[in-house]
Amino acid sequence: MKGTSYKLAPAGVTLYEMFAGSAPWVDCNAEILLNLQLTYPMKRPSRIDESLFSIIARAAYKERFPLPPKRLAANVIEAILQQGIANRYPDAETMRNDLTKYLESHPMPIAGRYARIKKWLSC
Repeated sequence: MKGTSYKLAPAGVTLYEMFAGSAPWVDCNAEILLNLQLTYPMKRPSRIDESLFSIIARAAYKERFPLPPKRLAANVIEAILQQGIANRYPDAETMRNDLTKYLESHPMPIAGRYARIKKWLSC
C-alpha cells in the first residue's frame, strides 16, 4: 500500500465501502453528490465499530465546506481542501500500520470480507 495524504482519501472511502457495503454518500445527480461529499461528514454505520471507523475517517478526512462550493471563492475552496489533506494520515505506511494493529486485535467473524482487506493491505 503506497500513497501520500493527498491520495489516501479514495482509499479511506474504499475501506468504508468494503466494511459498510455501500458508499458513504449516494445520489444520482453528480452535482448533489459532490455537495454531499464536501458538506456532510461520513457517518459511521452500526456495522463498523468506532476504532475501525476512526481509521477510515482519518484516511478520508476532509474539512466540511460551510456552503456549496459554487458559492465560495476559489482561494477559500483551496484553503479548505488543504486543511483537510493536512488532517489525513501523513502517508500510506502510517495508515497501514493502524489497520494492521486493528486487524490483529479484533476477531474477524466475516472471513471473506476481512481476507480481501488483508490482501489489499499487503500490496
